[in-house]
Amino acid sequence: MHPKLDEFDLKILNILSENSRASISDMAKALRISRPTAKQRIENMEKNGIIKKYTIDISEEIFEKKNEFLLIIKCKDNGILNNGKFSKVYKISEYMYAVFFSMSNTENIKSFFEDTPFEIVTMYPILEKTERKVIPKISVKFHCDYCGKEVFDEPVIFKLHNKVYFFCCKTCLREFKKSIGK
Repeated sequence: MHPKLDEFDLKILNILSENSRASISDMAKALRISRPTAKQRIENMEKNGIIKKYTIDISEEIFEKKNEFLLIIKCKDNGILNNGKFSKVYKISEYMYAVFFSMSNTENIKSFFEDTPFEIVTMYPILEKTERKVIPKISVKFHCDYCGKEVFDEPVIFKLHNKVYFFCCKTCLREFKKSIGK
């Protein structure tokens, strides 16, 4: 049975119901009582089970956008993963898959996975998405136009009369210039 609440206790509960992060100083000031008195009243209400927890009220707007998730799942039959629930499916080992899915209302997340024939190993919300264009690296072999060796690093480039020459080092470039009279 809870102890009787007086006018100040009810006012403290009212303030906390409006803003669970209200400071003790602000409550004491609003109620015109001392900080230690306000603190003691809150502690008594917590101890007596009147205040069970402090919580937040999340705006519904946050759930109007699509929330994306990454799941790591264990599954023996990958055919079931083509059920349209997942936007992307990646096989990461014999029975392990990384799958992506989206939903607007996260309250339905339990029903989304009811009666699924796979085990959810872990689930991560996608907090930030960055699209990057991957530029493929092209490997081109160059041979020195003076000594004929393969160029492993950046070639030394020399242009002469609309023609481009590649050299493995500055020494080969210098010798090439000597041989053509430059």
